[in-house]
Amino acid sequence: MSTVQNERKKMWTFRGHSRHKGAMGLFLFLLLSVLPGAPALAGTIVAVEAMDRGAVIRFDDYVSSARVFGLTQPGRIAIDIVGAQAGKTTAQTQVGLMRQGQFNPDTARLVLDLTKSVTVREARFGADGKSLQLFFAPVAAADFWDQLSRLRLDLFPPDMFRKAPPKDRYSVSVD
Repeated sequence: MSTVQNERKKMWTFRGHSRHKGAMGLFLFLLLSVLPGAPALAGTIVAVEAMDRGAVIRFDDYVSSARVFGLTQPGRIAIDIVGAQAGKTTAQTQVGLMRQGQFNPDTARLVLDLTKSVTVREARFGADGKSLQLFFAPVAAADFWDQLSRLRLDLFPPDMFRKAPPKDRYSVSVD
């Protein structure tokens, strides 16, 4: 091979590598901009309202499930809502301040910092599937820590209002 052919070959290879990087970068950018992220698929907490002996949590879309549990030292009640994004609202209830944050990409967590000895007597999703109602019950001071540590409620909205699972992005056919 002559020296001129070697130079052309080196130049062509270098330019081809450069074009490949640019094409792959453009491909990845387009791919990532089209794929939806988890937060776009979740309902957002739009309101936390205090009511007589309870609280109502409202969502702008359906959620998958909720879990209510007690935390000790200091006394708190936590609510994990799967399929939800935390909003920006807080509420002062008769038994303490309710605040919220994002526990993981698909779960919002609300925490009620207790100022009184209470537990959750009942919790249920509303008839529309876009609200969660909590009902508090007073507890004797001697039983408070025991009741709080045993508090565990798993809640599911009515079947017709549960957040739909993600659509399949593939299919399998058998011949």
